[in-house]
Amino acid sequence: RSVASRQRLTAMRKDGVEVPVSVALNSLMIDGQRQVVSAVRDMSADYQAARELTQLNQRLEIATGAAGMGIWEYDTRTGAVNWDAQMHRQYRLDQNFDLDIRSWMNLFDEDYQETFKRAIRETILDGSEFDLLARAQDSAGNEIWIRLIAAPKLDPDGFTQTLVGTQLNVTDEVDVERELRIAYERAAEANVELEALNQELEEAREVAERAAHVKGDFLANMSHEIRTPLNAVVGINHLLERQLIDA
Repeated sequence: RSVASRQRLTAMRKDGVEVPVSVALNSLMIDGQRQVVSAVRDMSADYQAARELTQLNQRLEIATGAAGMGIWEYDTRTGAVNWDAQMHRQYRLDQNFDLDIRSWMNLFDEDYQETFKRAIRETILDGSEFDLLARAQDSAGNEIWIRLIAAPKLDPDGFTQTLVGTQLNVTDEVDVERELRIAYERAAEANVELEALNQELEEAREVAERAAHVKGDFLANMSHEIRTPLNAVVGINHLLERQLIDA
């Protein structure tokens, strides 16, 4: 029968540097006598890796928080869902929210629930990534638009074990896009009306030009018709004046 014990202590290396160590003691009964076997392992590299991982997680949390991006995980075998704090903030839910895949999907509008289910199912089956835009509601009933991006995490046998993804609230972007689309449609309608007005103006200009041409022809003809009898009148008047003088 053996009794094992493991403790974490500090030790002094030959160079005088104090380092964290893991000491494993194993007590064995051999031939009726107790023998103790110990193993000492330098834990410096492990502690350094743990510190770097903690710093990396802190930096990641700061970066995603600044970008308004949430991080989520879905265990395909147990159905468990994990959110970071940003995910809770996007839905305005506290940390005590009873979270699983079903309660999460219930936050989606009905039209997008099946789309989300299909995206998850296809990712699990073929190991593909998905990028999904969906409409949901927060706890206050406000409409929000979210962009979900996910990738599979495989087990040693190559099967999808976990989906790891991000979520970004893109409500403002969707609203701006909607307003731009409305403005474009209005501009298109105004352009059609402007083209129709230009056509009417062009037709009016052609009518005016034809009217001006007809008027010019009319005045030219009338001038000729008026000058002919006037010349005769002037001539007769001249003859009468000479006759009066001669008399």
